[in-house]
Amino acid sequence: MRILPFLLLALLSAATTVCAEDSRAEDSRADDSRAEPSQAEDSVTSVAVAAFARLASPDADEREAAIRTLAEQGDARLVPALEGFSKGMLALRDGRPVLWASKTAIDGLGQVYPLIDALTGDPLRAADGSPSYTDALPSDALRAKPAERKAIKAVIAGLQLRDPDPGRSAILSVADRGDVESLPALREQLAQTIEGPFVPLLREAIARIELQSTQGSELIAAIDALGETRAARALPALQERRRTLDAADPANAALAVSLAFAIERIESRQAVLRSIGHVFSGLSLGSILVLMALGLSIVFGLMGVINMAHGELMMVGAYASWGVSKAFAAWMPGLFEWYLIAAIPAAFLAAALVGWLIEALVIRHLYGRPLETLLATWGISLVLVQAVRAAFGDLMSTAPPAWLTGSLAITEDFALPVNRVFILGFAAACIALVWLVVRRTRLGLLLRATTQNRQMAAALGVSTRRIDGLTFAFGAGIAGLAGLAVPLYDKINPSMGQGYIVESFMVVVTGGVGNLAGVIISALTLGLGAKFIEPWLEAVFTKVVLLGVIIAFLQWRPSGLFPAKGRLADV
Repeated sequence: MRILPFLLLALLSAATTVCAEDSRAEDSRADDSRAEPSQAEDSVTSVAVAAFARLASPDADEREAAIRTLAEQGDARLVPALEGFSKGMLALRDGRPVLWASKTAIDGLGQVYPLIDALTGDPLRAADGSPSYTDALPSDALRAKPAERKAIKAVIAGLQLRDPDPGRSAILSVADRGDVESLPALREQLAQTIEGPFVPLLREAIARIELQSTQGSELIAAIDALGETRAARALPALQERRRTLDAADPANAALAVSLAFAIERIESRQAVLRSIGHVFSGLSLGSILVLMALGLSIVFGLMGVINMAHGELMMVGAYASWGVSKAFAAWMPGLFEWYLIAAIPAAFLAAALVGWLIEALVIRHLYGRPLETLLATWGISLVLVQAVRAAFGDLMSTAPPAWLTGSLAITEDFALPVNRVFILGFAAACIALVWLVVRRTRLGLLLRATTQNRQMAAALGVSTRRIDGLTFAFGAGIAGLAGLAVPLYDKINPSMGQGYIVESFMVVVTGGVGNLAGVIISALTLGLGAKFIEPWLEAVFTKVVLLGVIIAFLQWRPSGLFPAKGRLADV
């Protein structure tokens, strides 16, 4: 019967509103001296400068030779100048190529063209050092002739492919455009690239272009190559090709078979990757629920207290982490990337202090009265939410450290967010720490003794009241650590804890009160179940389904996976 209040609380707490807002970032730009050459200019040879000057020649052979010379330089920084030449937005000023950038609105000037050095990317400066603008395109622009644009397009593709930094996006861009003129450059690059991450990208790009531009056996070979890559990017083109194919024509039989086989291979691989993604997302959600439910389970297992303010203790940890990040940004900006290390003890201690005060001032006077305790902690949760809202506002955000941004590319179509990987590792470390505290410390020994037989522990000299306070503070601190993890992927708001308290109660009920292994298994199972059901149902209906499954499970095992021992086992 002790289980029923948890289920009722889960239903009562199910309505939660989550706010979101966009954060703004401001960019600053330093003033450069007009006379000083930039570092980029050092790598652009005088040969390239002379080649751009030769593009002004009316002789077609001279211009063709200049284009070949630029291609031989192999410098991807020549791409903007070549694009400007192709569009008629390039001109020579003092012997150097100058680029008319895209029109932009400037206060007091209206819509104007910024003037940029085409080789370095630096803005041209007026006599007073301010950037130069013009309201008209150059009358003496270097403009590629129609016959030259095809050659320039191939040169640009080749230069982009040789650029080691944005090479991946350049390869994908060429493939997305279906640029047949880039095939020679792609094949040459593939021949020069023996191994590395670009090899499968180059093969995929070549096959995707050939899919649109070849026939017969070459087309079938391209389809088979795309099937070998199993890349999701190739799937729409293959499906479109199959849709427009006349399957009734016997001449297309081999082509139809190749298309079907390639599509099946890609879809099969993508289904596997989606499943792996659901597993990872479920483990990530489960790790947060583990941290939330651990403290809840310890508190209820020791004192039988249903703490409705547990989610707000998580919120306290999140705001403590936010405060540490702001302190580092203001006083130690050089160490900002490591603020999270200082935020870990801060989040734990802040939530633990609030939890200790709640136990000492309120809960200690309500032992043995579960209904009054429930109502009191619910009231405390409302007070904490409104106090934080009045002090900080409705929505806050903090920038995660740079080393927690981005993704870990596992395969071409599958990457794991670094922040989620960190949360998994952080949760595992917290679980290990809780186990060590409970099993290998004096506090853990006294905690377990009080849990198993409170009267006997008191008779042996254990200060059970003191243990109650320390245990409540310890459970609150663990919730604070969960609050530390949430800002790494979500916004902070005063009501954030209410979105996790429902699942935390479910975890405690299903796993068994006061059992560490039960909490871990139940939390991970609940997280995995939610992520696998959500693609088919909305998030709200997913919670309803999971609640129904838990109720059915409790009909079979009313005490959860691991029944409680000690004084709660007799209730």
